[in-house]
Amino acid sequence: MQIVLETDQLGKRYGRTWALRDCSLRLPAGRVAALVGPNGAGKSTLLHLAVGLLRPDAGTVRVFGQAPYDNTAVLSEVGFVAQDTPLYRDFTADELFTMGERLNRRFDLTLAHRRLAQIGIPRDKPVGRLSGGQRAQVALALAMAKRPRLLLLDEPVASIDPLARREFLDALTGIVAEFWPKVLPAMTATLTGFVGLRIALATLARPHYLPARVLTFPIKDATVQTNPAAQDWILSYGIRDSTGKMLTSNAQIACAPGATGPGAACGSDLGITAGSYNWQLYQPGDRFWLFQSIETGIFVALAALMLYLAIRRIRRIA
Repeated sequence: MQIVLETDQLGKRYGRTWALRDCSLRLPAGRVAALVGPNGAGKSTLLHLAVGLLRPDAGTVRVFGQAPYDNTAVLSEVGFVAQDTPLYRDFTADELFTMGERLNRRFDLTLAHRRLAQIGIPRDKPVGRLSGGQRAQVALALAMAKRPRLLLLDEPVASIDPLARREFLDALTGIVAEFWPKVLPAMTATLTGFVGLRIALATLARPHYLPARVLTFPIKDATVQTNPAAQDWILSYGIRDSTGKMLTSNAQIACAPGATGPGAACGSDLGITAGSYNWQLYQPGDRFWLFQSIETGIFVALAALMLYLAIRRIRRIA
């Protein structure tokens, strides 16, 4: 399981006052988590440390396994909407999106435009003239168009009215829901590949490189002889006549022609004639386990490759 955000005894101090102290947490990928606490508990400080705006005074913070402070490689994977949704108030939404496109290597301009169009926010109006809820929506669209692997929101709806807050949360829910239809096909393709690979190995490679063997034993004294090699795997067995026609399958005991006693009727019922024999299709155990090991190695290697390609696709479309 990949850990996207991890802190260990993290702390930040201003003078003699600790704004955050002894904070340890681990946030796995693919989760939606909430920070809950009273004012002054250090929630904003923790987020600012996570996005590299502050340097820790104690402990460590890691995003995707790296320290975020002054680390542009990590910060390119993180989207952040601060509590007061700071935007250049003289810029229009289009100008902000143009700036975002030039500063971020995979900025999705189409997503940003579509998001504002869905909620009816004009892109040619300075954001300083928009309502608080509309500015929050522009900030969210700007952060999401960055296509971050980790999105952090610091109470972006705290300063807007209840109706705008509901609209903002609905938009955020829609963004999360929009992500899964893109991820599920990659996951489905990977699972299908695993199953297809397993079937191909079992039905094509195994019979070609490890064909089963046929062993025959004559019927003597009304007893079907069996393969004495205990390590061999019996796949199927039965009684065949001299022409090779199967008389019965899964037979343990058979009657020889002309036999008398409790089992005499067996011979006539099965039509066993002179020259009938026990036929066995079996797999030598030593060769079976050798091929099983090779097959498992091939399957694990190819499965790992397919999983790697699926993860790369998810990251690209996310």
